[in-house]
Amino acid sequence: VNFITTGVVWEREYNKQGLFVSVEKVIIADDKAQALFDNCFQILNGPDAPDLTIQEMDRELILMMSYREGANNQSLDYEEIDPLIRNANNTYKFEGFQIYQLKNANVSMADRYDPSQARLIAQCDVKNGVSRLINWELNPDLELLVPQDMTISSDNDGIRTSFHVTEDAFATGTDRRLVNHREYYFSVV
Repeated sequence: VNFITTGVVWEREYNKQGLFVSVEKVIIADDKAQALFDNCFQILNGPDAPDLTIQEMDRELILMMSYREGANNQSLDYEEIDPLIRNANNTYKFEGFQIYQLKNANVSMADRYDPSQARLIAQCDVKNGVSRLINWELNPDLELLVPQDMTISSDNDGIRTSFHVTEDAFATGTDRRLVNHREYYFSVV
């Protein structure tokens, strides 16, 4: 089997700042394309998500996480180098879990920072002294990779694989307790 990957590097400046601005954008896009080529077009996989098992009880849920055999984070030690980031701090490491309650079945993880769609209900962090999590993301205005602080909490209390849920994060009114026989949606990052 032979794989052939082709690509076209293209950028265009829509603001009336001159045609040379488009050339500067092509240079940035070309650097990214070259880095992908140099890495045989391999991109980060990220840690495998755990399987989530839910035990229903009277007005409460127990969320239990586990990994299938062969998952890349089965021992909670995921680590991967991002070749597209060209500085000394280019390694992604597993640091913990965030558990979100989703408004309904149609909410995707792209909506996790929208409080009308997803709400953080629990999290845990590897007990290792790391208190800040930084991802490098492309800022289109600056045309550079910039650090993005992804820290929500720096508890450093250690990893937990089970969580006790008694309240509906989307409930209105004073009684926020879960309701029996109602569907709830959760996701783990």
